[in-house]
Amino acid sequence: MSITDRDKFQGDMAQAQVGIPIDGNKNREGRLNEFQIWLKAIYNVAQRINNEQCEGLDAEERARVQNLYGALMRQGKGIAVKADKDTPFTVVELVFDNLQTMKLNKFSLMTALKSEDEPTQ
Repeated sequence: MSITDRDKFQGDMAQAQVGIPIDGNKNREGRLNEFQIWLKAIYNVAQRINNEQCEGLDAEERARVQNLYGALMRQGKGIAVKADKDTPFTVVELVFDNLQTMKLNKFSLMTALKSEDEPTQ
């Protein structure tokens, strides 16, 4: 696919092949589903990068970097969920449920801003 065609396809959320599959909280065998596997991989990479940044630092500086990383995760700045008015609540709820199953209870929720010209309901 050309880049334009691929962007158009990936932007069409009505397509079943778009996005990360998230059928339920766990798969049929009770293991993590694909969405949770992706999140775990992202978390592991972030941990590895954090550890690499600490290499060669003295104990005080290492503690400062690790505390900064932990503080960001505790404040919910490590994960952001983006949804707008057209996103079905059931989808958002399913994402939240999957995050909470993985003990990722703090995250940011991003929504679309209204423009000044847009009427209020």
